[in-house]
Amino acid sequence: MSRTLSLYLALGLLVVIAGCGQQAPEDPAEVAYRAFRTAYIDAGSRAEQVALVESFVAEHADHRAAGYYAVDLISYYGHDLGEPARAYETVEPLLSRIPDPEARLYLASELAPVAADAGRPLDLAPFIAALEAKGPLSFDSLDMIMAAACKVGDWPLASTHAEAAEARSTPAAWRADNPDRELSEEEVATRVQRRRVTALTYRAWALYNQGQTAEALALFEQAERDRVNDYLGLASAPLDRFWASALLQEGDAAAALERVSREAVFGDRDQAVPVFRQAWAAVNGSEEGLDEQLRQTRQRLARTIDDFTLADYDGQQRSLADLRRGKVLMLAFWFPT
Repeated sequence: MSRTLSLYLALGLLVVIAGCGQQAPEDPAEVAYRAFRTAYIDAGSRAEQVALVESFVAEHADHRAAGYYAVDLISYYGHDLGEPARAYETVEPLLSRIPDPEARLYLASELAPVAADAGRPLDLAPFIAALEAKGPLSFDSLDMIMAAACKVGDWPLASTHAEAAEARSTPAAWRADNPDRELSEEEVATRVQRRRVTALTYRAWALYNQGQTAEALALFEQAERDRVNDYLGLASAPLDRFWASALLQEGDAAAALERVSREAVFGDRDQAVPVFRQAWAAVNGSEEGLDEQLRQTRQRLARTIDDFTLADYDGQQRSLADLRRGKVLMLAFWFPT
């Protein structure tokens, strides 16, 4: 081998070695996302956050997080400002640019009620079909579809997917949807039961609105028997609100008022208080005294928190009793594990 050839081979090897040590150029969309995320967290106002979201999703609609952040635009324009048409016009063009069918369905499901308010109904069927092409819908996707369908009054769509959600209310389906979570059989059973109550609730409400009153009320009763409450006695499903709405339509305002009371003071107030208001007016002939009734209801249904002990970030055990000591105490659980 000539000396010149040996020199070229050595230089080539050095180039290869140097190249192996270099990192591949970073995806510009990821760089832009990190800058956006930092600015979003540091933003001084909601309007500033929305402007940041609008700019980011317009340029990087194909980013994995774009579809989820775009929901901010729906919330701000459609709900905060009461401009559903603007929300629709801003977000609808993004749907065709988001590549992930799950993110696309999520955004479409959030947009559908606002689109209906703007007089521009949004057909969810193509977005559902695109995700179904990848495999069976997860329970979370079905829950999303049921909620959106009920908000826009598409009762057949809600009923069909409630049946599918009930079919996915099994331990095997739960584990398939959550392959990375290691829970005991008892813990899985509780989560499956919550799924079943949610599916029964949406199915009951869809059937009621399709005129199948007896079957719907029976399903509400079944969901009530199976419900798993949180610390304040609320179910994870909108069971009380839907059932109360049905009772109102059946002429039993007193039962509706009692049914929705807990959710009106401790749950989704935006959705439950209007039902409470309607029931209160039906029982009392007017809305007079409603605010005081809500206050008294809160006092009546509130429960004293039980003492507990948890480790802080340094591993030191802290009890609620030690921290309270007769003072008002605010508890904030950030990303509990």
